Amino acid sequence: MAKQTPISVAEVIHRLRLFNEKAEKLSRLSFASKAFSEGAGATLQYISEHRRAMIEKRGADKESTDALDLTLRLFLQPRDGIQLEQIESLYQQMPLPDEDKYWVAENLKGLHAFLESTGTPEIRVDGEKVTHRVILEAFLYGDLAHANEDKRKTCEIWKALPAGLLLESTFEYVVGELMRFMFWLARMNDEAIQFLDRLSNPQSAQEEM
Repeated sequence: MAKQTPISVAEVIHRLRLFNEKAEKLSRLSFASKAFSEGAGATLQYISEHRRAMIEKRGADKESTDALDLTLRLFLQPRDGIQLEQIESLYQQMPLPDEDKYWVAENLKGLHAFLESTGTPEIRVDGEKVTHRVILEAFLYGDLAHANEDKRKTCEIWKALPAGLLLESTFEYVVGELMRFMFWLARMNDEAIQFLDRLSNPQSAQEEM
């Protein structure tokens, strides 16, 4: 296993604060209020006289979903240093309480398990299981960002399917679980910042007592 590059407490505090700043920005976007409002989701209805199924989607509109993209990607890509896995690594490197290290690691494992699952009922396209992670990345990088040609083609195929709106609704659900974890982690970060501040400035901590 490669050795981790030592990192200063000041840099860790900076990155935890940056994470929280971006999480706060996410919480202010209209996506959350629309996607997770009462009644949001998708309804599948079979109309027997027409012998066809209709899907109605309720939740976020395109404008609010587009606004979500740039901020959400900060937590999923390593460039800015606040990727979820990077933050978990900071906890393990710092002299933080063992209980905090444990729960951050365990909850991140739980999030990854959720992303690798297909949900209930299981979603299949052309007979293949479609995991939450596949749905997340397809819409995030193929529809909203147009950064990945393969994922863009996948989104175009999905949107032409009868279940296209169901897949979009599932994307919103997956984003909701991601945001739930991010907001929980931001609260953990608040405590970690205070702990590390006291550790690096013991005199200031004594003056506050």
